[in-house]
Amino acid sequence: MYGTLALPFPWSSFELPTRGRQAARSAVRVSPTRSPSVDETRMSLLLRARNASDPEAFTEFYRVYAPLLQRFVQSRGVDESSSDDVVQELLISLWRRLPELDFDKTRGRFRTYLWQSTHHAVTSWYRKNAKHLKSRVADLDSRMLELEYESQGVPDREFQLAVRNRVLEVVLARIQQEVSDSEWQKFKRHVVDGVSALDLSRELNCTTGAIYQSANRLRKRIRTLFDEYGEEFDV
Repeated sequence: MYGTLALPFPWSSFELPTRGRQAARSAVRVSPTRSPSVDETRMSLLLRARNASDPEAFTEFYRVYAPLLQRFVQSRGVDESSSDDVVQELLISLWRRLPELDFDKTRGRFRTYLWQSTHHAVTSWYRKNAKHLKSRVADLDSRMLELEYESQGVPDREFQLAVRNRVLEVVLARIQQEVSDSEWQKFKRHVVDGVSALDLSRELNCTTGAIYQSANRLRKRIRTLFDEYGEEFDV
């Protein structure tokens, strides 16, 4: 009745690096410039991150997106030792610009802006380190042009799935803390692990109706939390 959920990454919470915490405290103050639309009111994290008086929102913003973007910038050639700095500067820059962004879903989701901004950040890193990279990167100028070209388009499927899975990872960890262990086990074993309701009812000594009820309720909760990140839960 309910399909399984593919989770390529472990379900774990990510601690904000020390430098990220310092950045959250010292970043430039920004005030929202316009009232949120109806669509925007559903994306509470991005809206809260616009508010300079809510530093916890930036901490969460960093925690959600930093692991995803570190993997991405490394896949585009940024060395591991530099990726943390690139991502930190990128997310602080994004945070400062959030009040200016239009989150109208008919014009593209937040992930599109994230894709474009990340490519620009990687290109800037290449330019800053061009002298050192020429000996290691074949045809550096062409590589930077390629990145600039990619930044003008929409996210490829791999990036879209990575964003979706990262949000799903965070959302599931949050839900696990909200519900009882009994309800979580019904949901996880049936929806995530794919155990049939009949087999699970025998294992947990409950009715199949209770399993379907938990699965349905937590799926609705997942969709609600996905909206907070400007994403749609489509599985």
